Amino acid sequence: MLKIRYILSLCSLLTVCALNGFAYEIDPSSAIASNVTTWAELVDALGNNSVKEVVLANTITLGRGNYSIDALGKTVRVEVPYCDDHGHARSGEDEDGNTEVYSMYNLFTVNVGATLTVTNMIMKGGSKGASDDSTGYYAAGGIINYGTLTLVDSAIGYSCTALYNATNALAVMIRSDIARNANTFGGGLMNRGTFVMDCGALAQNRSLGAAGGGGAVENNGLMLINNSTISMNSSTEIGGAINNTKGGRVYIANSSIIGNITTSSYGAYSGGGIGNNGGGNPEGAYVYVVNSIMADNFYFNAKTGEFTPSDIGLYSGNDVYVYGCLYASVVSVDQYTKPTIDSASFIHRENDIFAGYRNDGIIIGEEGISPAYDHPAVISHEGGDTIWSFYAPLSANSPAVTDSAYATYFDYSALYENHANKAVMSFVGMNGINTALGPDVIAATDESCRVLYTYDGADRIKQPVIGSGSVTQDLRPLCTIYMRQENLDAGHGDGVSIFGETCYSGTVFTVYAHPQSAHYFVGWYTNAFTGVYDEIGPERTATEYADLSRGRTVWSFTVSGNTVVTPDFTMAQPMILKARQRYPWNGLIDIDYFVDADAVKYRLLFFASFTDDRTGEKKIVQLKSFVDNKNISKVIRLNTDDTYRSPGWHRVTWDANKDGVANYSRNVTYRVITVPGGER
Repeated sequence: MLKIRYILSLCSLLTVCALNGFAYEIDPSSAIASNVTTWAELVDALGNNSVKEVVLANTITLGRGNYSIDALGKTVRVEVPYCDDHGHARSGEDEDGNTEVYSMYNLFTVNVGATLTVTNMIMKGGSKGASDDSTGYYAAGGIINYGTLTLVDSAIGYSCTALYNATNALAVMIRSDIARNANTFGGGLMNRGTFVMDCGALAQNRSLGAAGGGGAVENNGLMLINNSTISMNSSTEIGGAINNTKGGRVYIANSSIIGNITTSSYGAYSGGGIGNNGGGNPEGAYVYVVNSIMADNFYFNAKTGEFTPSDIGLYSGNDVYVYGCLYASVVSVDQYTKPTIDSASFIHRENDIFAGYRNDGIIIGEEGISPAYDHPAVISHEGGDTIWSFYAPLSANSPAVTDSAYATYFDYSALYENHANKAVMSFVGMNGINTALGPDVIAATDESCRVLYTYDGADRIKQPVIGSGSVTQDLRPLCTIYMRQENLDAGHGDGVSIFGETCYSGTVFTVYAHPQSAHYFVGWYTNAFTGVYDEIGPERTATEYADLSRGRTVWSFTVSGNTVVTPDFTMAQPMILKARQRYPWNGLIDIDYFVDADAVKYRLLFFASFTDDRTGEKKIVQLKSFVDNKNISKVIRLNTDDTYRSPGWHRVTWDANKDGVANYSRNVTYRVITVPGGER
């Protein structure tokens, strides 16, 4: 059955969709295309100018062949993503004890022999169930790749693991992010094949298990990362950001590994940034890092409250190699486990590397939060509904700006010809020789693949730098926006994740308010930031109210400093038009009232305020005794008869005598309110 709802001519659209055989729906009020089930329907929906968001009803599985799509910046998601708009994982129970539900399917599965190229797409996935490292079962709610996958200018977030890249598969991400995902382990990525990230980010991912490693990545394959930011990831076991184990090989160049945390009981050698666990495995595990910043990564001891620097932790094995890097701490489990660090690398622990720093907590596990600590301010918002871009600009006097920064080379094009080919990933070190970073890659033979630019587009040759960023030319201070949710029963806001959003002062930021049924949105109030965001006091210092319209209320404001924004809601109240006693007086009073559509969810309570003629005392009573205004012998129970609390005008008759309010009352006024309890 073809069902079409459209903002344009219904007749013409029925013809077009019928000819193409598509049966998905478009809601013009939200510009959402839903019930999309096939690749052809997805292509059609994304090509429609009236659609901003596409909801898949099931996994789209791609067989042998070539597939390419440009989403034009639109969002493609499952019906209910694994994480909500703020980044909270929908797992366990909500605040009311209800089981939270999310879609139990992923977005795309790319089979062997299939090649998928995705451009300009924001993806929000579901869940395929928890992964099990002991059985080798890996799951991902975003994309499961057995073939060849390329993402360009795209992002995968809010999923129960964004990407699973299988053995012998190739996944390449260009200017693309894996952010704000969660799973038992490997919150952002599980890699067993070959994974390439060039100018991207692994940010704000986390593991949820009691002992889940790899907040951003669980790696058993080959990873090649260049010009990227790995930041604000957390885990409860090995590897706050990356757990490299069971034959894993990690190659990182020109990148910034910053502000990641592990709370593992194994201690600092678990690796706040990268944990390497190759001991006891025949294949070992290897980490190679060149010309990169590793800073403000920590092991956090929840019992003592102490932070211990831990950029790379050697949980087992010796196979960690660091060349020309700025770092704080590479920690070994014992004196027999030693990394290889060249003399051009240097230790630096001062907060002068980056243009700005945050002092707040980081999300750990099941919505826990660490104490506040200093870590780099990573820009995650450029203003407006854009694809994320995570990067940390350097300060003008940063020690990462140095003429001793190594020249680096990167070219992965050979991998497309054959996944078993070796990519170019090399550097010119202190000996002046162009050298392969490790045995899984090869050295460049000419200058054609030299890495000339930083992540944010600055010229590396003119200003040699370590890491992914460049010195900011913007003198405005960096600010972080947080959102506090006070009463989710009344409504919620979005536009700000639980991780906070960092931007330059003067950026126009947009937030959204969504009242629950039976509530109205009042406005926004703002607080100056004073520490961990969920400890802000109730004082409202600089109140700024937005549009008082109901529904999705949008407020755009200019950021001028670290700020907490809170949406303010109030319960929707029915309105009494008039009340009049019947004549002759028999203790019956007809009350006409109006129920708004937003106020129908909760119970209705009527009250009368009056002055007692005998004593002069002012009294308030709840009206409990009602009869049908056409048949006064019929008793009415307001909150069990939907007729009296449905949207629209109603008349109810109050029996004042039964409630003990006699005719010695004067100055009587009436009001009706909605209250929680007996929700429908």
